[in-house]
Amino acid sequence: CCGKSLEKITGELGEYRQQIDLPPIYPTDNNGSERAIRKSKSKLKVSGQFKSFHGTKVYATIRLVVDTARKNDMRVLPTLLRIANFEKNVLPLTLPVE
Repeated sequence: CCGKSLEKITGELGEYRQQIDLPPIYPTDNNGSERAIRKSKSKLKVSGQFKSFHGTKVYATIRLVVDTARKNDMRVLPTLLRIANFEKNVLPLTLPVE
């Protein structure tokens, strides 16, 4: 068709990473991103809606914290408790402040 197939391009990318000896920091797929939004989408489908915009923002913030803690091999409940006690620099990110 119009050029190289996707498999050939991704194969060449893997070979390039090996040649220059770079660690694979970023995954070559988006499975992690899809897994992260799956829970929110399931909640939306089961309940049919979020009750308010504020509730939606709160839910999204809590999901963000839980998913980030898990990605960084942190225990979720102690992380949430540290945030609830206003400790700073609990997670390696900045949450939106209202």
